[in-house]
Amino acid sequence: MKSILITFMLILTIYAFSQDNTSDNKFTKRKKSAIIDIDYVPPTKNLKKPSVLFDLGGNISFKSRILLKSDGTNTYFKTTSSSIETIPIDRWFVNVSGGFWGRITFAGENFFHFNLLLLLNLKNATVIPLFNVSEFYLSCKYPLGKIIIGRTTYNLKASTVFSGALDGIELNVNIPFLNFKTFVGYTGALGIFNPYFNPYQVTEYERSFVNQTNLANSLLVLQFNGVQSQRIVFATDFDIYLFAQHFNPYFLMQYDISAIAGNSGHAINTFHLGANFEGRIVENFYYKVNLAGLFGTNQKISTNQTKAIVGCALETQLRYTIVSSFNSTFLLNYSLGTGNDDNTDFFTDTHGFSKESINKFYYYGKFDGGFVLNPVLSNLQILSFKYIGTPNFKNPNFKFSFYAAFYQSFKIYPNGTISDKDANLNSSIVGSEIDAGILFNFGRNVTLDFDYGIFIPETAYSITTPKMRMGANLGINF
Repeated sequence: MKSILITFMLILTIYAFSQDNTSDNKFTKRKKSAIIDIDYVPPTKNLKKPSVLFDLGGNISFKSRILLKSDGTNTYFKTTSSSIETIPIDRWFVNVSGGFWGRITFAGENFFHFNLLLLLNLKNATVIPLFNVSEFYLSCKYPLGKIIIGRTTYNLKASTVFSGALDGIELNVNIPFLNFKTFVGYTGALGIFNPYFNPYQVTEYERSFVNQTNLANSLLVLQFNGVQSQRIVFATDFDIYLFAQHFNPYFLMQYDISAIAGNSGHAINTFHLGANFEGRIVENFYYKVNLAGLFGTNQKISTNQTKAIVGCALETQLRYTIVSSFNSTFLLNYSLGTGNDDNTDFFTDTHGFSKESINKFYYYGKFDGGFVLNPVLSNLQILSFKYIGTPNFKNPNFKFSFYAAFYQSFKIYPNGTISDKDANLNSSIVGSEIDAGILFNFGRNVTLDFDYGIFIPETAYSITTPKMRMGANLGINF
């Protein structure tokens, strides 16, 4: 009997060791003991993310610019009985600003964002306090894109034609091989605290604001809702991309409604129709071509007299980067914008109506034509070359980049005017310019940059003494 019992126990033991306990099947896998198994991992808690996130931040910045030019006496300064002044005295300023922003993020990457700005503008013995709500918008994502409602920066892919702040609404659609954008907005409330913040100064009416605020002489502290641009802007932008190539047709329409606000001078209404092409030629070598046509009207409101506006612009760029050598980037640009072919009217004057058709190219974005000349791209063609270098450092808290650029500018119509009123002679050759600058990043929160440029006037100028411009910026984010 004893031998039978031992034999039975041996069979049970062999059977137990023959079973496969390594199966991943949740119904057959043995549960390990939390006491004796050394590979036991305590269960993690699935913490719920908060449905609303609050982010706050701010910045302090210092910005200074000075332009020096001669009055024909080969000097950049003039001496008075009490001081030494630059020529011209009104081309030097310092801005000290502080900003505060907040963002409330909801589930699904939807958020509300605002940005408040307080600025002191020191210029020509004046201290002008400025306040603005620079951003105030809601961004909502949906499966095919997002919708933006409120005050923020709106732009076309062709940023020269339009890039700037609006009170508006934007719809974005992103599907394979196509990005679609359309927006509509209003400019007339951007400068409600001061027209300084409304950048769309096209006509004499929009440039007629006289700033009377001056803390130095105890004048007005706040000029509410002064004279400013009153325009409605509507734009649509398609970006079709395939095989590293982008085809981007667009249009922009803006309508001047300043007559409602009391403008009895001129109203400029424009319609842009264009196409932007950009893409990769080979590795690290890219191109860009933007062709914009302009149609519109220049209307004298008091008499209802109207003249047609017909113009165009072309921007081209080649960009090549050598990653192994300071991330060196080389840019070659050629740009032109049409203008009027006579000088019976100054460039910014719209009283003249000297032609049945006005060929000046109007736009509402940004154009890089040189740090000193800083021209409007109208009656101009500009050839430029720029080099940008960004050395790699082992220290992740310090980075810097530098650039050098050369610009050569020509008039399209020798007897026409350009945005620099000093170019007062009937000649095609405007001048050449050399710029240089450097940007430092100390961590993520501090930036410091310096810019310098020298412009050498040529045969379009009666005074050919070089002009110089210097600038500096310091930004601190927190």
